[in-house]
Amino acid sequence: MVEGAVILSAAGAKDLLFARRRQCDNFFRMPLTRDDIRESVERAGDEHWDALRHHHEDAYPNPKPTPGDVCKGEAERLNRLGLGDAKEFALIETRVERVGDEVRLTHVLEYKPLGVRLLTEPFQDYT
Repeated sequence: MVEGAVILSAAGAKDLLFARRRQCDNFFRMPLTRDDIRESVERAGDEHWDALRHHHEDAYPNPKPTPGDVCKGEAERLNRLGLGDAKEFALIETRVERVGDEVRLTHVLEYKPLGVRLLTEPFQDYT
């Protein structure tokens, strides 16, 4: 856990974004991409990228989604939550941990107006 960080639920993220969008007209930026998520995992450290890679490779001969597939899916999920185009949030890093046969991803975001770091709820649905 990041010291001083707050867990940000999907509903909480939408509420924060809705409130801020009502205050800002020029609010949007480009949505997150697969490469953004990959870079975010890499910023978290080698052990996080290795966990994502091993999730795919260790399941042979019945491989799980590739790291690229997981990153693409996460980018799409975060964009649906409204976090991809919200310029008030910066994606700091994405942590990956293996949980049995699955991986769990938790994103560390910075909420720029207050300078605080937030953690998304852990997500694991990449079997």
